[in-house]
Amino acid sequence: MLDRGFIINNLYNFLITTIMNRKNFSTSDGVVEMLILGDPNSEEKVLIMAGKHGDEPEGVYIIKNFLIPYLEENEFFNKCFVIFPNLNPNKVNACLDKLVKKEIKKYEMLREFRFTESGVNLNADYPTVYREEDDAFLQATQTSIVIDAVNGYGCGLILDFHTNGPSYMSLYKYDEKIGKALAEEMGKITKTASRDYVHHKNKGKILSGTSGTYFGRERKIPIITIELGRAKPQYDFFRHCERLWKRHKPGLDYLFASFPDPDDDDIQDGCGENGVSAS
Repeated sequence: MLDRGFIINNLYNFLITTIMNRKNFSTSDGVVEMLILGDPNSEEKVLIMAGKHGDEPEGVYIIKNFLIPYLEENEFFNKCFVIFPNLNPNKVNACLDKLVKKEIKKYEMLREFRFTESGVNLNADYPTVYREEDDAFLQATQTSIVIDAVNGYGCGLILDFHTNGPSYMSLYKYDEKIGKALAEEMGKITKTASRDYVHHKNKGKILSGTSGTYFGRERKIPIITIELGRAKPQYDFFRHCERLWKRHKPGLDYLFASFPDPDDDDIQDGCGENGVSAS
């Protein structure tokens, strides 16, 4: 009987060699893939990324096994998608292997996989204008790769997949006014909370080095962080990801169909006055 992981990997490899362009970047943390789906000449470009934190493999699995086939089915919504399925491959793959084998007994055991091989937090490595004393940015190759992709392709929306744990609650975090309106509408559809992360978790303090601060707050590019609820380590990882996908797919239906029309009354009515930042 064929191993489930073998089937999944071969299906993914078939898809990425038949329906999209792919570029590989060598890093000290493994080979990072960048996939281009849809029409590269489209003015509507979306960047999607996952795997910044190695202890959060759920988003990586969902992008590879659900999101990419879904975008193909919908003819890419007449958009271009720039996708980084796994920004921290060595650590994500090691963590996923442990989870699938049920060798993780408690959440604390996942922490060893969180940062890169050289100890960089990929979500605190962006060269934000605001910085804490002694902050060091652009330590990881992956950070420059993502920045170059957003700038080079002119992406107008960013989705960043994370895992909200140890917690079972999914959450949408947003950055500025269009991101806020989109996240709130997605939340209504999927019955998922949406939060201004800066004011919800950090008492109004700007976050130094995050992609939300760098792209959203400082450059006004809508960025939505999709925090996927984490299951208990002993749960079936694959089944949990299937449930997560079913929950969040209707919100993505809305998001990809609605963005980026600036004349959409629902989006404009939902916009707040102040920009905020995602983590």
